[in-house]
Amino acid sequence: MKILLYLISIFNFTLICCNSLYSQNTFLYSVKDTISDDYLLYSIELTNNDIILAGGKQIYDSGFNIISKDILLIKLTSKGKQTRIRTINFENKHSEINYIFQLNQNFLLLVGIVNEDTSSSILIIQIDTSFNIIKSKVIPTGNYNPLSVNFLPEYDGSYLLYGFVSKTLSTFITYPYIYKISNNLDSLHLKIFDHSGYGWSSLLKINDHSGYNFFVTGYSYLSSEQILQIDTSFDILKIDSVPRELYNMCNTQWINQTEFILTGEKLFNSSSINYIGVLILDTSFAVIHENYFGNPDTISFPGMNKNLDFLFSDKIYIGGTFNFGYGSAFASVNSWFFLNQIDTVCSINWQKYFGGDYNYTLWGVMATKDGGCLMYGTKYDWQKKDYQRDIYIIKVNKDGLLLSADGTNSEKLKEVILFPNPAIDKIYVRSALRGLILSIFDRNGRSIMNEKIQSMTDQFDISFLASGIYYYRFTKDGKFIDSGKLIKQ
Repeated sequence: MKILLYLISIFNFTLICCNSLYSQNTFLYSVKDTISDDYLLYSIELTNNDIILAGGKQIYDSGFNIISKDILLIKLTSKGKQTRIRTINFENKHSEINYIFQLNQNFLLLVGIVNEDTSSSILIIQIDTSFNIIKSKVIPTGNYNPLSVNFLPEYDGSYLLYGFVSKTLSTFITYPYIYKISNNLDSLHLKIFDHSGYGWSSLLKINDHSGYNFFVTGYSYLSSEQILQIDTSFDILKIDSVPRELYNMCNTQWINQTEFILTGEKLFNSSSINYIGVLILDTSFAVIHENYFGNPDTISFPGMNKNLDFLFSDKIYIGGTFNFGYGSAFASVNSWFFLNQIDTVCSINWQKYFGGDYNYTLWGVMATKDGGCLMYGTKYDWQKKDYQRDIYIIKVNKDGLLLSADGTNSEKLKEVILFPNPAIDKIYVRSALRGLILSIFDRNGRSIMNEKIQSMTDQFDISFLASGIYYYRFTKDGKFIDSGKLIKQ
């Protein structure tokens, strides 16, 4: 009997530990500052499951000139509780953090850019997990000014910094660079490539340690998207074109030893249609699988800093902004965070949308150890025109759900969206769900429309409706999916 009770207690203890280990937390966290314009550029999940996020905090004068730009750090528990927030004014200079690297359980490296008058440099700060500064170092890039910086730990313990530099901060002519430094932050080797380019870059280590594939936008005038195959001395061995002409905000990540995933912006029909492109490539850059996420009449844009991440190959997260306001961070449009979970053949497991009532811009996604995903970005009330973005962070579980306190699915994340709203003569319905029925009712509850959604994006004529307020409802197999109010102008 004692042995039986002992085994039962061991089983119960194991069950509790497993539930604790694999439980999935979800949350929504926001920071609203009425003075500054805030944004996040990177996040990391620590070994204890705490989450650190970093970015910038800037203030404008009446002429919309930046008068201050400081480093913003936020620490959250796995349940979304804020335990630390700090603003760092680095030597009274404009600075921001683009990357976080965990050295060990106690210390982190922050990697970013610091500006002084007409020049800029790479900034590296070592901090502890309470955000106390241990040491810092400013690293110039010769006679050039870094405009962006990414970070890649090397096999030998050194670090690679890469991105784009320019000769002056006022020029749009930029050049890709790679900078190797030691783990003591000493300079080892700087290579600035001598062809002009623009945009963002991604550096992918070759698995046999023989070199790198450097994905850059605008490296030469022959093609705007290039793959620079380089050796460990950063000498170019070969230049290839990026398949399907993906560009802008490119991210890469190995799926296995022979296949990797590439994301970026994809233009169709002479730049009139913008999609988020996803390619599965082999080591010779042949396309094995591909998919594109977006809508013919709406700009879909990849996450501004990090739009691809996964820890499990059957749960690959692709994030971006749906109805992106091209040309300005403060565009007068309503938009959504747009999150896709796909598998290794680019098939969609699910799609989710958040927002639609303000200008939301997704800056990055981070796959979490529990199988879920963290989205971080900004929310801007464009009707106020105060040029102050607020931080928005959403953590979903592996099924794309944001759960309420009672454990039920929150209505804040949508599987189907209807836009534009208000509408004039037509509406679009966007969803990865199949078999949806759209019903529209007048204010008296009288049925006006009942339409089956035929494709991932469907269009409906509502020009026959009189101006006013209507109500819509989506159902699938007789079950309620979503509802809302439609304003017909």
